[in-house]
Amino acid sequence: MLRDRGNIKWTSLMLPEHVEMLKNVWQEDHYETKPILDDQALELLNEQLNLAYIHQDTILLTVYDKGCQNDIEGKIIKINPYQRDLTIEVNHEKITIPFSKIITIKER
Repeated sequence: MLRDRGNIKWTSLMLPEHVEMLKNVWQEDHYETKPILDDQALELLNEQLNLAYIHQDTILLTVYDKGCQNDIEGKIIKINPYQRDLTIEVNHEKITIPFSKIITIKER
């Protein structure tokens, strides 16, 4: 049985620019589109954010960033409605997240 190593055997013959281009193409295969939230979902997110901030609950945010969905767990320190973002504390580190990147909120 012939075992092919795929692109690995050809990378030594490729220019570094071509290898970088192939990596970008492979990353695009795993690219996720951002879910579109309707008005009801946005209102529910707003309620959950405010309740978590008032009660100082630990929450799990699902955030969309650069084609990926990432989970961030922490406590909300500050909500800034004018700049449309919130600050969350994760392991004694403060992270600012725009409202437009938040997909879901779960209480921990």
